[in-house]
Amino acid sequence: MSDGDGGIGDIAGDVAGSIWGEVKKLGSSATSQVSGSAPTPSADDVKAAQKSQAEADSKVQDSSEFKKLGQSILGQITGHQEPEQNLEQMKKTDEDFSSREAAAVRAKIKAMYDQYAAKRAQLDQREAAVEKREEEVKEEKKEVKKEQLANRAIEQTRAENKNYGAE
Repeated sequence: MSDGDGGIGDIAGDVAGSIWGEVKKLGSSATSQVSGSAPTPSADDVKAAQKSQAEADSKVQDSSEFKKLGQSILGQITGHQEPEQNLEQMKKTDEDFSSREAAAVRAKIKAMYDQYAAKRAQLDQREAAVEKREEEVKEEKKEVKKEQLANRAIEQTRAENKNYGAE
């Protein structure tokens, strides 16, 4: 029934895997009864073969997961620790995962800072362009004002010339 040393964890895993398989069968048969679907005999054979293969695959996977769960729970209850080899492997896997995730988080943060810097540079350029345009408008207004003052002086002298000739 068990692959390993015949421990209680293995037995608990096998029992849980068997129960899980039966629950899955019960659920699929209840679903077919509720939906009222009755497959044709040829389709039934094909579905039965596919179903048995899928169940065998899921039982193996579920069984090994339940075995691991049973061993873990039993180990925690009894205080029995995992073999050192398994702990070292888990530690290495955890460190690898942590380093990858830390690198991913650093990359995301750097991308955020870069994006903010780009937006800030763009805003600074816009502000500089607005200030430059305002300066140009002020200069144009000054030039227009100077021209208007010059035009007024010219108009006044023209008017005086016209009046001078009339007298």
